[in-house]
Amino acid sequence: MARCFCDHQTSPSISEPSSHLAKLLATMVQAGRGMAWLQENLIADQLASGELVKAGGPEWEIPIEIHVYRPRSRLTPAAEAFWKHVQEHPRPSTVRKPVRSRRGRG
Repeated sequence: MARCFCDHQTSPSISEPSSHLAKLLATMVQAGRGMAWLQENLIADQLASGELVKAGGPEWEIPIEIHVYRPRSRLTPAAEAFWKHVQEHPRPSTVRKPVRSRRGRG
């Protein structure tokens, strides 16, 4: 999160943070350098155009849940702006139940 706050200090508005590492990984995958687990929302355009495709089925998807915490005390202006943005734009939960392995059945 520290990187996220630094990025927003020069920006007049808060936008959804993105990962430089994820963008690098996506570029490497597009160049044929391997596979990577990436946030679907960061590669939605490449998936829609067919530049990237999912390598596995639903069992390869990793559902995550992110919680944001802060101290009660006042934070830096960038951190306060981020916190205000989070409060004003809550995201609905899209968590899916994990897929259970079928090993051992037969």
